[in-house]
Amino acid sequence: FDGMCLAYTPPPPPPPPPQQPGHEVFSFNEGGCPCIRIPSVLRLGNSGRLLAVAECRGTSGVGDDCSPSNYSPNNYNITRGELWVKVSSDNGRTWGQLQRNLSRVAVYRTCNPLLVWDRITSRAILHFNQLGPFGPEVWQMLTIDGVTWTSPRNLTGQLAQLSPRRDYSCPGPGLAVQLKSGRIIVPLYKPHCGLCVG
Repeated sequence: FDGMCLAYTPPPPPPPPPQQPGHEVFSFNEGGCPCIRIPSVLRLGNSGRLLAVAECRGTSGVGDDCSPSNYSPNNYNITRGELWVKVSSDNGRTWGQLQRNLSRVAVYRTCNPLLVWDRITSRAILHFNQLGPFGPEVWQMLTIDGVTWTSPRNLTGQLAQLSPRRDYSCPGPGLAVQLKSGRIIVPLYKPHCGLCVG
């Protein structure tokens, strides 16, 4: 090389893979609901079947950023909040019909859906809140396919026996996780001064 220094020019990086097109799952005013938010989306095992659960809010609260203050639904009677469900059988490319008011236990409002897949029992587990007269209660439902569900089960009494107590907590948002041991970890945030705060 006759004592000359040669500069090394690395090859250009490969182009990024093409982005897959997005697919809308829930949309504004679908089913007469002005706002569908706090979604939890889960793959059912190793299949191409996806489950989406979200909270439908019929009215907006102060600072909610959910819907215009002058908007009111005109074709579906929603008092405060319900859980709505959709299922996809093709990895999310298309979604089935909307299942409305999944839990059917609401006195005031049902909210904060949180999903996890239990690989031991091959079932999806849904945790959610029902806001009753004494505060947020944690409930649970199970499904294999996202269409047929078990009856809702109130877990608030079990959470009250933990130390420290975890009754009147709010699950989520997002997803729970299952450890290699099979134990399922459900994130909760504890109410303070009558509200759910982190």
